[in-house]
Amino acid sequence: MNDHSSSKRGYRGYSLFPLLSTASALTMLFTVPVFSASPIKSRPSLQLTHNIQPDRAKDWGQRVSETSFGSYVIGNPDAPVKLLEYLSLTCPHCAELTRESLQPLMHHYISKGLVSLEIRHAVRDAFDATATLLVRCGDRQHYIDRVEQIFNNQNRWMDSAIEFSQKQAKVRDNISYEAFFQKAATDTGLIEMMKPVGLTSDQSLLCLKDPVALDLLKRQSVEIIEKSKIPGTPYLLLNGRPITDSRTKPDWAIIDSKIKAALQKKN
Repeated sequence: MNDHSSSKRGYRGYSLFPLLSTASALTMLFTVPVFSASPIKSRPSLQLTHNIQPDRAKDWGQRVSETSFGSYVIGNPDAPVKLLEYLSLTCPHCAELTRESLQPLMHHYISKGLVSLEIRHAVRDAFDATATLLVRCGDRQHYIDRVEQIFNNQNRWMDSAIEFSQKQAKVRDNISYEAFFQKAATDTGLIEMMKPVGLTSDQSLLCLKDPVALDLLKRQSVEIIEKSKIPGTPYLLLNGRPITDSRTKPDWAIIDSKIKAALQKKN
């Protein structure tokens, strides 16, 4: 199993592959290596220390809205603290961070209307594109559940993706993108993985050949690569400012402290 952990020289995230910027660039997706995830870490306990009163009239964690960019925002769109995360579904650091931080973030901040979380997919390989089409498929209310499902099972399905990639190496130029996405999702177990989080097999297969969804993914990737110019994934902005520099691996302790400081400034 491949483990692409941070080097001793410092965390630099997972670099983005320059895909989808031209009509032929999607073909390059199929040549990008895939990775497996880091071990699951335990989630730390935390105490709220800010004074802003949460909105207890509703659970904002159930609210999912779409931005003009086409990304999804979980939580109160008018929250005083806005967290933006660029992630890749094949990035092990992204999986590790999500497993460590999503539940405390949802419970202590998002559900109370204090923080919103916007996720933008920095797609970096063909399997990432396949998984991204699936998590964005169907009812958006289950979107974050699908992201969590993908990351919680990343080791298993990425190992299958490596095997699939090796088998397809000789025939990949003779398969359409839609057929590749469908076959990859079936053979790696992604189709089955989506069933507990609201997608039937037929729904998943339809989404994987949806030209509108694929076109949106292309346009978002061009925007992220050519304009946002993020250094790698995961990359997080809090109220428009990077949470860490490119040498520091983000974790829940850092995110939590930054959120608390931002909330205190709002008082």
